[in-house]
Amino acid sequence: MKTGDNWRQSRNWLKDLLAPQYLHNVVGPAIHSSVLKLVELWEYKSRVGDSRAFSMVSDLKTLALDVIVAFHFGSDFQDSALDRQVDHVGKLDGTKLPSGEHNEVEFSKAPLHEFQQALTDVGDKMAAIYTTKWPPLIVAWWVRHVSPYYRPFFQAKDRFIRKHINLAVRRYRNDEEPSTGIDYMVYREEKAARKAHRQPMFDKQIMIDEAYGNLIAGQHTTSAALVWVLKLLADYPSVQEKLREELEGIFVSAMQENRLPTASEIITSKLPYLDAMLEETLRLRAAMLVPRDATKDTELLGHRIPKGTVVLLVCQGPDYKPSPPSKYWGDVKASRMYPGKGNPDLEVFDPERWLVQNEKGDLEFDGSSYPQLAFGLGIRSCWGRRLAMVEMRIMTTLMTLKFELKDVPEGLRGHEASYDISYRAKKGFLRLKSRGEVP
Repeated sequence: MKTGDNWRQSRNWLKDLLAPQYLHNVVGPAIHSSVLKLVELWEYKSRVGDSRAFSMVSDLKTLALDVIVAFHFGSDFQDSALDRQVDHVGKLDGTKLPSGEHNEVEFSKAPLHEFQQALTDVGDKMAAIYTTKWPPLIVAWWVRHVSPYYRPFFQAKDRFIRKHINLAVRRYRNDEEPSTGIDYMVYREEKAARKAHRQPMFDKQIMIDEAYGNLIAGQHTTSAALVWVLKLLADYPSVQEKLREELEGIFVSAMQENRLPTASEIITSKLPYLDAMLEETLRLRAAMLVPRDATKDTELLGHRIPKGTVVLLVCQGPDYKPSPPSKYWGDVKASRMYPGKGNPDLEVFDPERWLVQNEKGDLEFDGSSYPQLAFGLGIRSCWGRRLAMVEMRIMTTLMTLKFELKDVPEGLRGHEASYDISYRAKKGFLRLKSRGEVP
């Protein structure tokens, strides 16, 4: 969508969804509840699988799916995908589970609600469009209008989302307080329509597409990032231990009461090493592409870029070596001095590079310590950044306190990745040791 009136209108619908009140009071507890279900699922898998490695990829996609559905529909949709998986795994016989080439346990999956299953399938198909050899617009048209599987779903999802928009409209007409993401979108549109002296756009395709686009993006990209977080914690035991020490030192009351910290405690606490670890993960494993349209004729490093050109910023394309001298660097402002320390080799995973000393000598997280482009920049940066960071913060905190992330067999390691709308690990395996009761 171009940066025009439609885009500004859709952004206006989403303003309240990322406000602290909604994130802290509604979304945070929903994420916390979903992560606790994932903890339960992984305790089952580790126990039934005799502590062998298993794939975390599908489970983290399921977590992200539950979160983004709860974010938009709240209590209007109560069919938890994680609940289905917990019930399914709890009935499995560990002696009959198949093993993979490297002795990893292979778990079957419970079927999802038809809307969630199609949402997952379409998300995968849309991501694959980025790497297809066919023109993406042709593939997208075929998926939506011709495909015998996907075409009926696009019609069904329109009906499904429209039903929830109608529920939100009814609540607004009854002067009820908003309680779901769709509620807030509807309430914003009602106010905008009244101000502009026009009819609200509740029945327009643009509102349905906005909600649907957020559902797709929210579950696909965040789940990919969560896989990298846990892989890196397992690969770097010293980082994992340092993170655990910070968490236990900050959440003293929770540790004394033998419980995991609440969503509110995790969201509102200063956790510099956790934030540094997440930022470093995003720096090294950012999304593959950030597309931008040139808004005027310009020239960059000797290359003419006409207005309207689509410029693809390939985040995983360049290496991390300093650029060679060039005559064009004279036209570029001097590089800024980044305050973070850490390893000077930018190919190395090192959360320390995001930590700086304040005036009192204490370490603080500084998100500007180094350059990174995980969420884009400027007016078109990812609107869901706050939601993603809250989800990553809660998931990483609870998993680090509840489990030790152990080495997996050599054949299940490695950081090879596939490219689509996210940078997705090809090998996403976990081997867990439960820490039992919270220390």
